[in-house]
Amino acid sequence: MRSGSMPYVPALDGLRGIAVALVVCAHVVPGFTAGRVGVDVFFVLSGYLITTILLREWTARGRIDLRAFYLRRLLRLGPPLAVVLAAYILATPVWVSRGVTLEQLTTVWVAAATYTWNLLIVGLGVLPTGAAGALSHLWSLGQEEQFYLVFPLVLVLVLRRRSQPRVLLRALLGLAVVMLLLYVLTAGTLFAEFGPVTRGFGLLVGSALAVGRWGGQAYAVRRWLALGAVLVVGIVITGAVLRWLPGDADIPAAVCVAVLVIAHVTGHGEGALSRLLAFRPLVWLGLVSYSLYLWHLPLVVLAADVWHLGSLGVAAFALPTALALAELTRRLVEEPAARVKERWVRARTAPGMLGDPAPAALE
Repeated sequence: MRSGSMPYVPALDGLRGIAVALVVCAHVVPGFTAGRVGVDVFFVLSGYLITTILLREWTARGRIDLRAFYLRRLLRLGPPLAVVLAAYILATPVWVSRGVTLEQLTTVWVAAATYTWNLLIVGLGVLPTGAAGALSHLWSLGQEEQFYLVFPLVLVLVLRRRSQPRVLLRALLGLAVVMLLLYVLTAGTLFAEFGPVTRGFGLLVGSALAVGRWGGQAYAVRRWLALGAVLVVGIVITGAVLRWLPGDADIPAAVCVAVLVIAHVTGHGEGALSRLLAFRPLVWLGLVSYSLYLWHLPLVVLAADVWHLGSLGVAAFALPTALALAELTRRLVEEPAARVKERWVRARTAPGMLGDPAPAALE
């Protein structure tokens, strides 16, 4: 996001910071359900950024180097995950003391390392909790990685057929609508919450925004509309938490609001909302969001299910510890890996096409 691939927009990191804050609070604050909103904001961001990068490469070079794309993703996402997974494995005696079998732990390790936690949850038919579910939050990372695996392949095939941007845009929006309908029809089930074909509409909507921009559409979202959308999602979140609105309404609302906010801050670059999202603490939170996301739930489980701390004790331990570990991981793992990636990209990529966006995954 900071190199020559696309202009850096601090507001997007601020939006990412809000998203990860919602997710972390959902695991720390009893009864707070807005973590789902944060996840889908990440999905829209991810779809938009990844598709923008791929389309810029196609425009500049007339092709997309898929091998380079997958390697960049591995260098970006893999090292922090490997560190957290190593820490989780080292804590095996702790998890075993809480009744988790080695067979269960092996399944957890494999699902985390192969980005298939979402498929594991759907396959098991139950969401693991407590010590057995200390890495269950990686389901959203699996969702994004599966998108990264499939979507670039499909995009290359479509682009090679010289399809018009509007055709691709309609296809993405049509598929997103089908996924949304599947989500609505299966709402309340694990398949709806964690299935790739039900929770993927946010990724596709973000991709559709990128394709529309690439096709010459400005999609300039006015300040009043973006601010109004933020207000609406705030009302929806409050209504879902207080249970006077359907709990499943927050996810479609989050997707709609995220795409409007992203379109606004990337289209205008200035304004009250952009300045608010560029607030330095929010931007910093966005910069550490990936590592923070990886670290926070194992620490919450450790405090709640192993040490049996109350909600205040869990928050007092997990939040500062996760933030500290996230910053350390960013400095000692993410940034060195990013430098390796940058050197590799410079050696093989045309001028003006350097870099890769930070993962929006919850990323």
